[in-house]
Amino acid sequence: MPAFVGVCGKGLTQYYFSYTLSIMKTAISVPDAIFSRAEVFARRRKMTRSALFTAAVDEYVQQHRTEDITRRLNEIYAKEDSSLDPVLERLQAISLPREEW
Repeated sequence: MPAFVGVCGKGLTQYYFSYTLSIMKTAISVPDAIFSRAEVFARRRKMTRSALFTAAVDEYVQQHRTEDITRRLNEIYAKEDSSLDPVLERLQAISLPREEW
């Protein structure tokens, strides 16, 4: 995350701002129904559309960042044997205390 001067709000209303922060202006296509809901949501929370879309994209990326890690680990373990050595497995089993169930 780039350095920022301040943070405004909490949760989805959080918006990073700075006079030194580089801002990318972009045009995106959003279905009318979603745009209308976003417009109402932002207005009720007294935030700009830019702040809403920035927060929403940031939250989405954060929620899905582990997918790449899981995919890469799955690729590794698909090629490598991840089974436990039988001797080590037996040693671990006998090192556990016996318990009544």
